[in-house]
Amino acid sequence: LVPGESTVRVRGLENHDRSVEVIHAGQRAAVNLAGVDHADVERGQELSTAGYLAASRLMTVELSLLPTAPRELKHRTVVRAHLGTSEIMARVSLLDASTLAPGESGLAQLAFHDDAVAVWGQALVLRTESPVLTIGGGRVLDPTAIRIRRRQTDVVARLADLASADETRRAAAALFLRGTHPWEVDDLRRLAGVEDPNRTLSELVTAG
Repeated sequence: LVPGESTVRVRGLENHDRSVEVIHAGQRAAVNLAGVDHADVERGQELSTAGYLAASRLMTVELSLLPTAPRELKHRTVVRAHLGTSEIMARVSLLDASTLAPGESGLAQLAFHDDAVAVWGQALVLRTESPVLTIGGGRVLDPTAIRIRRRQTDVVARLADLASADETRRAAAALFLRGTHPWEVDDLRRLAGVEDPNRTLSELVTAG
């Protein structure tokens, strides 16, 4: 269970009050967990294979402001970010502009007040701090980001590759952004939406 340090075991699955062996994406599920009390499971936590998800307080995202947003979004604005079932306060750091006008899109980093979890490509919604009003949304490009400074133009330029439809380009960009920080081959599933990390890594090595 993440965020958190609970390791649990799935004892049973139900779908519409029927016991099943497998649950597929899009289906409603009741999950019987061993290793945690139900009172310790919080809204916003995710259940995943051990090691697949990682909690972070910084994510790189692609944002789009609604044309109907009441005002421009300024650098360092505090917003409510809705990610999965969680609502977390976050500060927006715009990377390629000082402001986003209604209807515009741009690259940014979200510095969360609490731990959050996501995977590459996951959708998010932005709402104002007060009064609460939906102003836009976007998708996650780097779910466990390293801080990027606006003057690092070479790094910002590589973020476009994280939005690419090409898995190899996304993987190359994800590893570039890791820098000297440790990573595992299977992390490419979460960091770049790669289906077969070993094959993609082999293609990168072959390409030099």
